[in-house]
Amino acid sequence: MTQQQLAAGDDAYAGTLAAFDAIPPMAANGEGVGSNSWVVSGEHTESGMPLLANDPHLGISQPGIWLQTGLHCREISEDCAFDVTGFSLAGVPGVVIGHNQQIAWGFTNLDPDVTDFYLEDIQGTEYLVDGEWLEVDAKVETIKVAGGEDQELLVRSTKHGPVMSDVVNTIAQAGQDPPLQGVESSGRYEVSLAWTGLEPGRTAEAIFELNAATNFEEFQAGAELFDAPSQNLVYADIEGNIGYQAPGLVPVRESATAGAPPGYLPSPGWNSAYDWKGWVPFEQMPKAYNPDDGVIVTANQAVSQSSTPYLTTEWASGYRAQRIADLLATHMAEGP
Repeated sequence: MTQQQLAAGDDAYAGTLAAFDAIPPMAANGEGVGSNSWVVSGEHTESGMPLLANDPHLGISQPGIWLQTGLHCREISEDCAFDVTGFSLAGVPGVVIGHNQQIAWGFTNLDPDVTDFYLEDIQGTEYLVDGEWLEVDAKVETIKVAGGEDQELLVRSTKHGPVMSDVVNTIAQAGQDPPLQGVESSGRYEVSLAWTGLEPGRTAEAIFELNAATNFEEFQAGAELFDAPSQNLVYADIEGNIGYQAPGLVPVRESATAGAPPGYLPSPGWNSAYDWKGWVPFEQMPKAYNPDDGVIVTANQAVSQSSTPYLTTEWASGYRAQRIADLLATHMAEGP
């Protein structure tokens, strides 16, 4: 390759970067923001069968996040029921998004509020809960460094989760003179993190159950095991059915600040009244099966008009979902 060709390539690359920089971020920032999916029933398609589409919208990387793969038993039986293909993530058993011989499904992020910060009154090696001093769980983690010395990190935890103020400056600052139940305070507290992703879960098992499901009931049974991260699952099958199910652990808790949504502001960790009280029952999570209009669209938008159960107040803007719905409506008006 000549110097002139190299220079032309550099110019083209620089021009491409400039074009990307000129694109307004609109309502989203960063790479791979948002995800889209939709499913329509056979009454809207040329084949007369459902049509499902899914764009997980994760950023491009090398190596790639998604791997096209399959899981196939040599002989399908009760003991080995897998004949599925689609896309998975490195290190994840089974197919995350895909189809088998009876059903197909897609994922987008439901994005409920599943993390809470707790202010912790820590004195030495103890922290306060309901007037009682409990021992802080402390352990030293050793991080191996290639070509360098091992690094040791002290990890402290309370019953709520790891003490994040030990390692993140902005979180540590949030524990300095924070408002308590909406009232200014002069206290200095450590801050711990409660997150559903730190709970023991069965998500890997859920993926295998989804892979082997043959109908919506079995699909829901698999989804019920999917703990984190909470997703919008769209569904279609060879019988012509379409559906939607939102799985995942969503905490039940009370707001520590009057007028604020649950978990929106840090809660006092020394008062167990603001601890999580379990999970939203799976039966109460949003779902749909063969809706009258034959259309289901998910793009991280609010999936329920009800505030019960509480999922979040910070849904993604609905403009992507609306655009998908508008385009589908236009094509459906034209006929299959």
